[in-house]
Amino acid sequence: MSLYLFVIAGHDTAYRGEYIRHDVSWRHSWKCSFAGMLSTLSSEASIFIMTIITTDRYLSIVYPLMLRRRTMIFSGSCVTASWILAAAIAIIPSFNLGYFGDEFYGNNGVCLPLQIHDPFSKGWQYSMVVFCGINSLAFGFITYAYTSMFITISRSKLGLRSSQQQQDRTIAKRFAFIVVTDMLCWVPIIVIKILSVSGMTIYSELYAWVAVFMLPINSALNPVLYTLTTKLFKQQLARIVYTWRAGGVQVECQPESSGISMTSAPGNAKWSKQNASYSTSDLDRSISRSSLISANSRTSTRCNWPSPLAYIVYQNNCF
Repeated sequence: MSLYLFVIAGHDTAYRGEYIRHDVSWRHSWKCSFAGMLSTLSSEASIFIMTIITTDRYLSIVYPLMLRRRTMIFSGSCVTASWILAAAIAIIPSFNLGYFGDEFYGNNGVCLPLQIHDPFSKGWQYSMVVFCGINSLAFGFITYAYTSMFITISRSKLGLRSSQQQQDRTIAKRFAFIVVTDMLCWVPIIVIKILSVSGMTIYSELYAWVAVFMLPINSALNPVLYTLTTKLFKQQLARIVYTWRAGGVQVECQPESSGISMTSAPGNAKWSKQNASYSTSDLDRSISRSSLISANSRTSTRCNWPSPLAYIVYQNNCF
C-alpha cells in the first residue's frame, strides 16, 4: 500500500495545477494500472492472511484436541498461497480482455477499481465479487470465529487455571482488536459499493477520501497494533524506562549452580561472582535471611543495590 501511495503522490505532484491536461493519458497509462494492481494486491492479501490467522486461532481454541501441530512449512505455504491468489486477482484485469475494457483501473484518477461513480461500467461484476463478495465472506467468517472463540473461553472451567487458556485468551483479544480496526476500514467501502449499485448517486470526489484515508489508515495501523499490543514490547519498553531512571544501571543475570553474576554499566557498582554467591551448604541456612534466594534453582544473590530501581530492573530481567 505504501508503494501505491508513493506512485499516486508522485504523479499528483508532477501534474499539480495542470492535471486536466494529463487526465486521459494518466488513466490509460501502465503506471495507473500498476498502482491499481498494488492497491488491490495489498488489500486482498491483508484480508486473506487475516482469515488464515483467524482460522488457526479458531481451531486451536475451539477444537484444541482435533488438530495436529502445524509446522512452519505448512504456515509458509498458506501465506504464499494467499499472496498468489491476491496477485492473481489484481493482475487479471490488467490483461487486454474485452470484458474489462481499458479503464478498469483507470476508471478514476486514483486508479482504484471500485467504480462507485459509474457502478455498471465494464468489469463491474468482477469488482463487485472481489470487494463485496469475497471481503464480506471473509469478514463474516472472522466475526463468527471470534464470537465462537470468546464463547468457548468464557464457558471453559479451565479459563482461570490453565496458562495456555490464558495465553489463547490474550491472543484472541489482541487480534480481535486488530480485526475490528480492519472492519472499520472495509465495511464503509462495502456499504458504499452496494449503495452505488443500488442506484444511489456517489460522487467521484469520494475516491480521494478512500485512497488517502480509508485504505492507508488500515495499513498504517496494523504494524503499530501488532507491535504495541505484544507483551514483549511492553516489557522491553518498561526495561528501557527503568534503566534510564536508574541512571544507566543495567543488571545482567546469569543463573549458575552456585549463584548469579551481575554487572553494571561503566561508572556504577560492580558485582562479582565471589561476593554475590552462596555455596550449596550455605543455601539452606540462608533461606530465611534473604528473599533473593531461589530454592528451586539453587541460586542466590547478595548485593548492595545502587537504588530501588536497579532492583526492579533486576527483577524484570530475571523473573
